[in-house]
Amino acid sequence: MPNDGGELMAQVVALYRYPVKGFTPEVCDSLTVLDEGRIAGDRVLGFRFANSSVLDDAWSKKHEFVALVNTPGIARLHLRFEPETLRLCVSLEGAVLLNETLDAIGRSRIAAAIENYVLKLDDNPLSNHPERLPLRLVGNGLSPRYQDDAAGMITLHSRASLTAVSSAVGDRLLSEQRFRSNIAIDGLDAWEEQRWIGRKIRIGQIIFDVVTPKSRPD
Repeated sequence: MPNDGGELMAQVVALYRYPVKGFTPEVCDSLTVLDEGRIAGDRVLGFRFANSSVLDDAWSKKHEFVALVNTPGIARLHLRFEPETLRLCVSLEGAVLLNETLDAIGRSRIAAAIENYVLKLDDNPLSNHPERLPLRLVGNGLSPRYQDDAAGMITLHSRASLTAVSSAVGDRLLSEQRFRSNIAIDGLDAWEEQRWIGRKIRIGQIIFDVVTPKSRPD
């Protein structure tokens, strides 16, 4: 990449998907791109507040969910999701917090376990907002739908740009996972990927249209 005569050739160095919106990622050896332009297994579940304006499994803004943006303590959780069996396992420092399938009973237990964990955190969005309880586990575990915008675009960043940001804010090295990209690349100058807007790039067997810089919406 890029595949249209550009001089610099980047390489993929990490792949991520986020089965539960706003939670920690799974590090993957490969990703499957669906015809709709989303990553299979990415943002297929979410823990939504009870007072959300959306009552079903439809998309809504991230501030209606438990997520790192409002609950930094969930960064300590390790998450594994098995789409074949619809089983979600969440652990904390090696101890299993929950391990359930997405049937009615399992969903209730999953939501209760996460709610209990969040309520014990000093910084959480639930303790002073009883109207947000109980949490609702939404999503069928198969359809990726809870990306930051309804269009659900696949995202990437370069590690050179990450290093530049780290230097600008005086951090030794920011974790790339805080930006929640699906694809991390290396081998470019900082910000070179910004010149790809409006171009096509090839990653593996897929040709992508690069449509817009990624922002963090409200």
